[in-house]
Amino acid sequence: MGIHEPRKEKAALQIHDLGLRGRGHGVGGSHLGDEAVPDHHHPVLQQRGSRSVQDPGAHKGPDGDELSGSRVGERVRGGRFSCRGGVSTGGGSEEHEEGGREASGTEVKVGEHVRRSWACEGIESCARSFPRWGYGPAEARYRLRKGCGGRSAPGTAVPGGGIAPTGLVRYVGALPRHDGAPHVPLAHPVGPRISPWWCFTPGLFGSGMRSGVPGFVVAAVAGILLVLPAPAVGQSALSAGPSIEPFEVGSPASVGLSAEGLDEATNLLQAHIDAGDIAGVVAAVVRDGTLVYHQALGHRDLESGDPMPHDALFRIYSMTRPITALGILMLHEEGRLDVNDPVQRYLPKFADQEVLRDASSMDPSETRPREEEITLAQLLTHTSGVGSRGSTLYRTHGVHSWDQTLEEVVDNVAALPLFEDPGTRYRYGMHSEILGRVIEEVSGLSLPEFFQERIFGPLGMTDTMFRVDPPRRHRLATVYRPDPDGRLRPHQMEAIPVTEERALTSSGVGLVASTMDLLRFSQFILDGGRIMGGGGGGEPLGEEPLLRPESLRMIMENAVPKGLLPLGGSGYWAGSGWSLGGFAVVLDPYAYGHGVNPDEIWWDGSAGTRFWIDPHENMVTIIQAQISPAGGNGFREGFKSRVHASILEHRSP
Repeated sequence: MGIHEPRKEKAALQIHDLGLRGRGHGVGGSHLGDEAVPDHHHPVLQQRGSRSVQDPGAHKGPDGDELSGSRVGERVRGGRFSCRGGVSTGGGSEEHEEGGREASGTEVKVGEHVRRSWACEGIESCARSFPRWGYGPAEARYRLRKGCGGRSAPGTAVPGGGIAPTGLVRYVGALPRHDGAPHVPLAHPVGPRISPWWCFTPGLFGSGMRSGVPGFVVAAVAGILLVLPAPAVGQSALSAGPSIEPFEVGSPASVGLSAEGLDEATNLLQAHIDAGDIAGVVAAVVRDGTLVYHQALGHRDLESGDPMPHDALFRIYSMTRPITALGILMLHEEGRLDVNDPVQRYLPKFADQEVLRDASSMDPSETRPREEEITLAQLLTHTSGVGSRGSTLYRTHGVHSWDQTLEEVVDNVAALPLFEDPGTRYRYGMHSEILGRVIEEVSGLSLPEFFQERIFGPLGMTDTMFRVDPPRRHRLATVYRPDPDGRLRPHQMEAIPVTEERALTSSGVGLVASTMDLLRFSQFILDGGRIMGGGGGGEPLGEEPLLRPESLRMIMENAVPKGLLPLGGSGYWAGSGWSLGGFAVVLDPYAYGHGVNPDEIWWDGSAGTRFWIDPHENMVTIIQAQISPAGGNGFREGFKSRVHASILEHRSP
């Protein structure tokens, strides 16, 4: 089923239907290579009696601010809970008194730790949330400069000074189960929406903002320093290319973006091409359901001289993971599985899996019994103890190869020990491959059949595939790698290329997609799980969304406990969380080296592809190239910063 009906009128921001307004967590983080992520040991929750709490010294916000009064979690197995009093504000510290109104709910485990977040919505109304994965905005604190925040509730204390960003409210919600467990609605934000974008533009614009210089001034100075060619006045940000439903085509100004700013984004990409960082690129921006930027620059293939087409096909590698996660959440909604279930319920070979005594060991015989079963939720959040395909243990034992079936690869993973106990550490690894096998077992379909029937077909994703067939091979972009002299050379990243028949349909790294298809997928999430008709945020096709609001929350919010995922600091994972939907989540925008908002979700692939979904600005940004390593001297981050800086009108709901 494609998307054909034209939109009759522009609609308001769809994401508000999910109850996500004003939430203070978002997207961030990406990965080194495809799965070659260095091992970092993160602090885990310490046990004190029957309650699991963090080291007080580590219980801080992204800027090091102490989060006084924040419950971290309880090691319980259900039961009832209560709280009374307290005021939920949009930032700063929190204080609560015990006792009072009760509520009950279901549990979602992180290893031995049953996550419970809590929030008081007012003096006379107090509600403790049902157990859920991870932490909501109570743990996402941002220190803002004066003038960069909405008004806070009376008496709000903001650690580190500044004005509280009132959009950062307590999250009151639950990881939904298919058995009909009750759901507590989200708390309402206090005061106006979150601060303007320039208050959260780190990295390139960060120093200026922190010193009180407006972001647009710093952006202008940064543009001069980059010595990029000046765009012609009135130059269109939308180059000649196909406009495909469900998007209407409009001018940047029609949705509050600067055409000149987007032209600078184009100039930056062209500068990277001229410098030999990348061979070519396709990039697109959609805001309010309107396609305002769709550029194809450089070459698809340097050897042939073929220019980059707008409909070029790219190996998206780990951007396959959110699509796999969507399949799991669909089956969860239908009651055919539960994300709290142990994986061995569907794949029995994981029942006897043990744990390495030493995670750095290559000897699979040096093991001990594991302390917990692996749940599907832990697989979705990379906290199961499973390793990466690039690990020495997995490479030594031939776990992953393109001439093995998905079933064989997953059986190989089950035959080797875990690196640590489930729920005790975040380790980016082969979790999506296991989830793909669960989809096959539960649905009775092969993974390609399931994707086509349940996702690609309904969303009109006609150019997303595991194998590029002969009629479309002329659109496949070549992957390049710089040689020692810096010259780009063709690079084969897989032993069996995507143009050939291969046994493995990898649910972790296997898909090829066009930029327009990724826009469709991203807009589907931004539109609240609904398939929209043609153009500009219009009427949905069909009565029911493909996903309920509860599942969209699982896609949009961080689900990894703070003790298992680094916040602040530096490096690839700085400022990032991870959602049950396979996306990184911006928790601390200051930790990023490019322009992002709190709540933004994103992910990328190891050959230079990336997408960002920003609910605050109702905007999707996508960039695709084929370069290994994927960095390309920061072309993706630079492009995103210029798109971010082009926002003229802040369109929060």
